[in-house]
Amino acid sequence: MKELKIPFARLDDGGLVGVKDVQKESCNYFCPDCGSELVLRKGDIRQKHFSHKSKAHCAASYETEIHRAAKEVIKNSSMLLINRRTKIGELSRALMDKSGAEYCDKTKKYLIRYDKCKVEPTIRALGIDIRPDALVFVKAQPIAIEIRVTHGVEDNKIEFYEQIGIDCLEINLERLPEAALDSNAEFNRLVLEKSDRLWIHNNHDLRRLLEFEGASYEASLPFLGQYEIKDNAGIHSASEQR
Repeated sequence: MKELKIPFARLDDGGLVGVKDVQKESCNYFCPDCGSELVLRKGDIRQKHFSHKSKAHCAASYETEIHRAAKEVIKNSSMLLINRRTKIGELSRALMDKSGAEYCDKTKKYLIRYDKCKVEPTIRALGIDIRPDALVFVKAQPIAIEIRVTHGVEDNKIEFYEQIGIDCLEINLERLPEAALDSNAEFNRLVLEKSDRLWIHNNHDLRRLLEFEGASYEASLPFLGQYEIKDNAGIHSASEQR
């Protein structure tokens, strides 16, 4: 089996470190997935990286480690740069056709501050459970964050978020530059600010579209706000989040 080159290692204090952030080669490094010891490997041909010190049965993959590291960055931050209210796909075209002009420039971004973050919580609604990569709360309003590494958000998730009225933002980490895997600071910037991001579902856009069509936003979504969020601290209804 080909040796897995691990982009990040966990330190004794629980923090993650990239290869360029290594201060002492004598430190202990551990696999974020299986917990076994890692070593820092470097050479003239192969790029410096972490790998397992001994042959270990580890289910980790590149996608797993990028997902894990990105979720940790979001959890440990309180700010995220997001697109202004964008129009996506058919919704974009419908709004432009009816309004005659774009009402928002999708290239503009702004900074949001979130009060708390839940990593991989369970959102229960419509008889099913969905787990976003992260859920951040801006003035008690949840925004689902999905990390894209190899594939986008599934259609059933998009429909789920739309039906219950939870905004969903996708952060694209498909094509990371090598520098992002070497340095914590650069990886953090990509996750929180620099990488492409796209509104998978946005309540503001949907409300505008329905207004153009003369329909009621609330009447069109009978399950709006009818969900529960479950994490290690227990279950919270949508009304308790507000």
